[in-house]
Amino acid sequence: MNPRTAAKAERYDALAREHGVAILTGMLGWKKICKLTGLPQRSARTLLSWILDRGLPELNVTPDTAQAAHRGDGIARESVRLAAQGARHAARDLNASAEPDASAPADASAPDADTDAAPREWIYAKEYVYNATDDKYVTFLKVAGGQVVVSGDEHRAMKRAYSNWDGRPASINEICRDFGMPRAYLMEYKQRHGWTHDSEPFTDEELLTRGPDELVEEALQMRRRALFHDYEKAKWAETQSKAERYDRLEQTLMLPIVRHLEALTPTYAVPRVALRAPERPFAVVVTPTDLHYGKYGWADEVGRRYDRQTARDYLISTAQALLAEVALRGAPDRFILCMGSDWFHIDAYRAQTTSGTPQDVDGTAAQILWEGCELAATYVDLLRQVAPVELRVVPGNHDKVFSVSVLLYLRAWFREAQDVTVHLGNRQRQHVVYGRSLLSFTHGQGQQEKPRELGKVIAHEAAREWGSTDFRYVFTGHLHHVFISEEGGLTYLRSPALSGNDRYHEEHGYTTSRAQQAAYVIDAERGLVSVLMAAPD
Repeated sequence: MNPRTAAKAERYDALAREHGVAILTGMLGWKKICKLTGLPQRSARTLLSWILDRGLPELNVTPDTAQAAHRGDGIARESVRLAAQGARHAARDLNASAEPDASAPADASAPDADTDAAPREWIYAKEYVYNATDDKYVTFLKVAGGQVVVSGDEHRAMKRAYSNWDGRPASINEICRDFGMPRAYLMEYKQRHGWTHDSEPFTDEELLTRGPDELVEEALQMRRRALFHDYEKAKWAETQSKAERYDRLEQTLMLPIVRHLEALTPTYAVPRVALRAPERPFAVVVTPTDLHYGKYGWADEVGRRYDRQTARDYLISTAQALLAEVALRGAPDRFILCMGSDWFHIDAYRAQTTSGTPQDVDGTAAQILWEGCELAATYVDLLRQVAPVELRVVPGNHDKVFSVSVLLYLRAWFREAQDVTVHLGNRQRQHVVYGRSLLSFTHGQGQQEKPRELGKVIAHEAAREWGSTDFRYVFTGHLHHVFISEEGGLTYLRSPALSGNDRYHEEHGYTTSRAQQAAYVIDAERGLVSVLMAAPD
């Protein structure tokens, strides 16, 4: 380059440094450049071309950015403005550090100037510019062909999401989806800012302006939020799994039963036996608990065979014997019937209890459920020959879902019957008042095996009924043998079971209880006056 050309280039470089920012951010044409610089028209045109072709190298403003700014691109103009602002601040800080105040006394113990200085309002880096006043990050992306402006809140949120500090870093696709940034932009953006999964979850600007204690507390909060998020995710997965299991149950078992009911809507009439009027009004509580329909016990292994047919025979024969005893007292006001309570032996398609314990069974799950519901309806028909029936169902530990099925079955089957009342409800404990007596029903597992604890629960759940009655009884099952106790104003009556033994009972020696069905005569004024028992032939 000859001296004349070099001098000319040096002149235009100086003019570009002095007026380039104003020309680009103000989108000045050559006429206004003439007025600004005092140059003739030809020189003004040359200066404008010089700036657009070369950019502003001392400010890291590329030719593409310069051209975009001059065309009116807002992002490019903001980038040029912030670059100029950063350069001015840098020059000011350099002068301040080079020329200390001579009037200030020397003090070797004075704190470091960087420590006490007010936080900068800007951060200027080679790859991006941060404006603290507007809280914006301006980053040049080659893939975008210019500058990209991101708000401080969004920039910091992306940094936290990408960091592995809380143990669950977001993927590139997740961040693109959540923040609406194209994948190609984000790939270059994180590279420009030096982000990795191992990075701390704070920006360089935060590390410069915020205290350590504040950052530590926020990091701990992030860990807590991540832990809660993982807990909720696991909880939702468990809920979804249960919903899928219920859906399979509905499709494979419950819907076929509904179709069966629709095809076999009862049109029969049950005859009522003519009985004399009783000396005193009474009701009969019947709890055929723990039938375990579908259980299987091989005679050579458990001593006496138990299967579906055996369960049916036991139930019907003992019910007929009890009805004969009741008939001797005259016509009762009604039967208060509690079903469910391990009426079924299993609760799942794979021959398991509600909690997943495998069982020895006689028949498939669909067969057991189907026939068990029909057997329940037959049992109710036996009772209604003598008196109206008031029916409740409580879940057992073997059949929490199947017990709901039999409840819905009986409600649909007897929906037109005037002498059968089916109470909808799936609570563990259910309560009814007859005369001066409070009658409560529950299966009896867990804490409900303890009369003292159960009395507290019933007094709380049925406080009004407890206070308005003189006699309180609770009827349970579960342990398959008779037990009667009185504790704190509550009489605890554990009913026997009709169920036979299987391998589990044989192996553990639970074989001493006799298969029986019980009925309890409740006088309207005197409470429990008689307990009736019937054993299979």
